[in-house]
Amino acid sequence: QVEQAILDMPEDDVDMYCSELGITSVLPKIIKTSFSMVHLHYFFTAGPDEVRGWCIRKGYKAPQAAGTIHTDFERGFICAEVMSFEA
Repeated sequence: QVEQAILDMPEDDVDMYCSELGITSVLPKIIKTSFSMVHLHYFFTAGPDEVRGWCIRKGYKAPQAAGTIHTDFERGFICAEVMSFEA
């Protein structure tokens, strides 16, 4: 029930809610573990209007990952700019 309450809550209130109860949400760990169990990774694309997340299988090379967005991207793939991000 606590995780459901956190999901329904505005993001700004989650930290305060968890600190009041003296708990830490395990939802991020559940998501990471689930992705790992089914051999998936995620990557993000960012443009002026939006940031979007994409799921790919572990082991995909950059052209295959680009093909997840659109098949033309895989065929005409030249290079990728890769950045690491940890929240």
